[in-house]
Amino acid sequence: MARSLVQFLNGKTMYDIPLSNWSELSIYFSKVFNGLGSIKLDDNSLKFTSNPPDVKTELIIHRSGQLIANMPLHNVDTFVNLIRIDDKMEIIELIGPNMEYKYRIPPQLLLRR
Repeated sequence: MARSLVQFLNGKTMYDIPLSNWSELSIYFSKVFNGLGSIKLDDNSLKFTSNPPDVKTELIIHRSGQLIANMPLHNVDTFVNLIRIDDKMEIIELIGPNMEYKYRIPPQLLLRR
């Protein structure tokens, strides 16, 4: 299944990328985090880690669906099957069978764009 564009009633536009579309997900993941920290992409995982002295944050999506997200006040470790990225590339919604997690890039990092 390819990426699809979703338009919400509030005017927000987001891209839906199923986990099964790993190559396209990799492209969008690198675009979202380009210039904001360390990015590592391979056949099994996509990883973003901020660089010191910036706010400490990390997002890892494994091809198996495992999601690991670390922010200053919380950590998440669960499974997802759909990734939704807003058109401004500032918010990533990670959707799984039992939950939805919204990862917002910290404003301090967005200043690097």
